[in-house]
Amino acid sequence: PLPVRSAAALPRPSMSSPTLQIAGVRIRLAGPLDWMSEIAVRYEPYLSGRPADLEVEVEPGDAPRGKEWPFPGVTSKGRTLILSRLDFFAEIDGRRGHAVLRDPRMALDSFLRVLLSERLADRGGFLVHATAIGGRLFPGVSDADKSTLARLAPPGSVLSDELVAVVRPHLHGTPFWGSYARGTNTDRRRLEAILFLDRHRAECVRAISAPDALARLLECVVCFRDDECRARWMLAEAARVVGSVSCFTLSYDARKTGYRELERRLRIHHNGTKTPRRKRRHHSRGA
Repeated sequence: PLPVRSAAALPRPSMSSPTLQIAGVRIRLAGPLDWMSEIAVRYEPYLSGRPADLEVEVEPGDAPRGKEWPFPGVTSKGRTLILSRLDFFAEIDGRRGHAVLRDPRMALDSFLRVLLSERLADRGGFLVHATAIGGRLFPGVSDADKSTLARLAPPGSVLSDELVAVVRPHLHGTPFWGSYARGTNTDRRRLEAILFLDRHRAECVRAISAPDALARLLECVVCFRDDECRARWMLAEAARVVGSVSCFTLSYDARKTGYRELERRLRIHHNGTKTPRRKRRHHSRGA
């Protein structure tokens, strides 16, 4: 097993030990200077000077084989979380951790995705394969044209075209974009609607029921654990998300439909199917 180093052994926060803030989670990394410098440049929009929630010492090397090798997975051994894939292996104990990575690019990016999925769950959130434009979430499995939709949208409005963090009631931008593109949008937006991309239907925007939306969302949620407790939690949280807003399927022809026209269609359907809010009950003081 890898040694989990003490926080005191880590260098002070600087460009040689950058702290990344993604969807409200702050992760401080420490390791070889050339690696940390490269990480600081790639994730520059997400750098934070605030105290970290978690400190991870990173070292280069061939990752030991985890239980789920070569696939990404999360297992536990007592209080220690073990995160592993073909190109990384990490042990996280509370607010400290130690990771062996094959490289500071793809391996680190994959490690951060798995680590963030765990930390978001502690805050009632999760990652989902989706494009997010403003307050609209567009989940979709591979080849659903998430990136195509993102390219149609106005610059600066796209939170991500690959992985979006959902922490009710907000959507958060992440650095995780398709084709290892560099994400730069650190904004968060209040969730307004969920539209599931469907390439195989005629062009339309169609309202769907909460159970249908839940089944579709679960196909796109990112979860690296394989245990019943996490599955129950994920099901309940996803149900709360789809129950909080209107949900639709979206089919369109990207070759013929510009974003302005697409926006017009979405507004028409969204305004016509607002999710009713529960009325508050007013009780008299003597009740």
